[in-house]
Amino acid sequence: MASTVAVDQRRTTVALRRAPLLLFLLGITLNQTSVIFGINLSSADVFAFLILMTMILTTRMYLPRGPSIYFLVLSIVVLTMGGLVVPNVLQIEQGSIEVLTDYLKLATSFGYFLLGVNIVRAGQSRIVLRAFALMAVIVGAIGAAQTIFPALPRIEFMYHWEIRFSGLMNDPNYFSLIQLVAMATLWHDHDIPRRFRYPALVILGLSVLASGSKTGLLTLLILLVWRTFLTTFSAPNRGRYVSPYRALLVGFVVCLPVLCIMILLDESMRMSVAASMDQVPALSRLSPLLVDFEAGIEGDGSGRDSAWGDALRIIGIFPFAGIGVGTYLGIAAQFSDEPVLAHNTFLQIAAEWGFVLTAIFLVWVVILLLKRPVPGAHMPLWHSTRDALLVLLIGSAGISLQNSRILWLIIGMLLAVHLFSRARQPAITQQPRPQEVQQ
Repeated sequence: MASTVAVDQRRTTVALRRAPLLLFLLGITLNQTSVIFGINLSSADVFAFLILMTMILTTRMYLPRGPSIYFLVLSIVVLTMGGLVVPNVLQIEQGSIEVLTDYLKLATSFGYFLLGVNIVRAGQSRIVLRAFALMAVIVGAIGAAQTIFPALPRIEFMYHWEIRFSGLMNDPNYFSLIQLVAMATLWHDHDIPRRFRYPALVILGLSVLASGSKTGLLTLLILLVWRTFLTTFSAPNRGRYVSPYRALLVGFVVCLPVLCIMILLDESMRMSVAASMDQVPALSRLSPLLVDFEAGIEGDGSGRDSAWGDALRIIGIFPFAGIGVGTYLGIAAQFSDEPVLAHNTFLQIAAEWGFVLTAIFLVWVVILLLKRPVPGAHMPLWHSTRDALLVLLIGSAGISLQNSRILWLIIGMLLAVHLFSRARQPAITQQPRPQEVQQ
């Protein structure tokens, strides 16, 4: 059995190493989405499909048993509820095209999950994540430069509503989370020299501000607090020499909260900072957070109360089995004149999948997030994917990410870190030996 696993492992590794360009292009294009015929499409889908076909045709692609069974059960439930039960019970106009379109999105998400698992299994995650982060930094540099220097020529297609930078994405909120995922991956890539990595992290942070996304800003603050706390006070660093870089980081950790508290307590200072932010169009959406936080969260089209309320009503109709795929907007139209998605990933999947399958999935994700891999696993990859998943889960409270490509790719990678530990993942770029797998 061990020899069979080793052979399959080698075949997968060889198959993916024959396609480094495809992996690089996959990482690059994960920064792009466009709405075509009402569907969010990405150039990454082409390369993901080619990579999956390469694995299927050249080797036995690894299918994790538990997640595969779960997806099969989920498929049966959402197709049955969305295609048969809900349209007949609620008497809504429901076509098969909507059901199949939404199910195709779900199947695509599972495909990205499998892709993440097998990329890590083959030891090729570095190519994808670095290409993804590289493109995110390049796009972010454009947004940061045009925000800091308004006189520069604008690239209009990179803007949403003419003031919010959205890069190559179709939504500035999603763009801000993509930038933070890139930040999470770069943070732990210590093979990149600091003289490049630190400026890149700053650029990614500035690009989040350029997007004018309140969801992105709050997620950025949480990520910074999380990372600086762990970096400064983690056990491995105690009693060691403190480098100038770490000393600056400690100063940042101590001074930033003090500065924020001073601004929040001093009304004149808050108003002054808010007035300065109003001078920059993208930051003007964020300045109300300093004047009146609650009103700032809900203002300028950022309110989620109506969408969340509709989601809760829909959940109450079929709480255990869900309403399935392709039916959400049709049902939401009964509660609102302008039906929209839930703007919350957890509410969205609870409405479509039902409480039972949603609870199983979320508990599994939390375990995956909190569980530490066995000693010998590729720890930088674990840190990167864990923090990236944390970013996406925090952002999920403000937007619907249930069909996000990067979300499912990251979940697959994080699972693979646990599945293929010391024996199968001795180094991110090394090919595992059969005898190591057999131990």
